[in-house]
Amino acid sequence: MFIFGKKSLSRLEGVHPDLIKIFKKAIGYSAIDFGISEGVRNKARQAQLVKAGASTTMYSKHIIQESTGFSHAVDMYTIVDGRACWELDTYAVAGESIVRSAKELGINNLSWGACWHIDDVAGCDMDCTDMIQDYISTRAKQGRKVFMDAPHWQLNIN
Repeated sequence: MFIFGKKSLSRLEGVHPDLIKIFKKAIGYSAIDFGISEGVRNKARQAQLVKAGASTTMYSKHIIQESTGFSHAVDMYTIVDGRACWELDTYAVAGESIVRSAKELGINNLSWGACWHIDDVAGCDMDCTDMIQDYISTRAKQGRKVFMDAPHWQLNIN
């Protein structure tokens, strides 16, 4: 069983309580270790990410949302052999525990940056690998570019 370190826990400060519950539960279920790389983000940081092409919007859910006073997004990273790993398949493995946690907690407004077309991953009957492939396939059929952001998870709250 894995647990979050102090750095990951501090990066959850200011994040919506539902996301905190999901991630704290998920780390205990996960077959792969993971940490939190970012929760709350300010507008200057968001502008940097848009300029660098790492984000496509200035309306990021990482920025404190007026409706709740919390960030509605978390970025995470997987850990393999004691080091951060950016391989997509590792995010599918960690994703299974995140989706399971959202289901168990009854949180049905969670979306994932590896399958942007699904607004409620907890209500989806596919596993995380299939969700990724479905997203890629859907974008191809639409003639649209894939924006893969597997570390990103967000609540869809207005």
